[in-house]
Amino acid sequence: MKTHTENIPLTSRRILCAVDFSESSLHALRWAVSLARQFDEHLTILYTYRLIKPTQGHALEMKKKIEEDSLQHFRVLEKEYLADPLLSYDFQMEIGFMADRITDQLRHNHISFLVMDKNMHAVNKEMFDDLLGRLSIPLVLVP
Repeated sequence: MKTHTENIPLTSRRILCAVDFSESSLHALRWAVSLARQFDEHLTILYTYRLIKPTQGHALEMKKKIEEDSLQHFRVLEKEYLADPLLSYDFQMEIGFMADRITDQLRHNHISFLVMDKNMHAVNKEMFDDLLGRLSIPLVLVP
């Protein structure tokens, strides 16, 4: 990954893009990259996941596997979408509900706006409605 969040000044403005590695969320990422270039802002790519206790094995093994797979997915899209040397970005994986993790990002960072694909609404309407109720920044909903 190109930039670690600890190297980014806390006062730096960021664009937050929530992804789940689906084709539609990658479409949203393309928009977010374009907007980050246009506004010269740092891009934080956020992947959230739930850690549900496995029927066999340990939760820590499951967490490690999910994070390894996610990082592998990210490295592929990094080569395809994030090759611009002038683009400042980071990738974060967080355990929890997407709405909770996005809200936490808003509390701890200077986020200009959130970029998401409209199909994420169709996947989990309850999560999306919860998120909309909490947002205090503009939402760019990619068609």
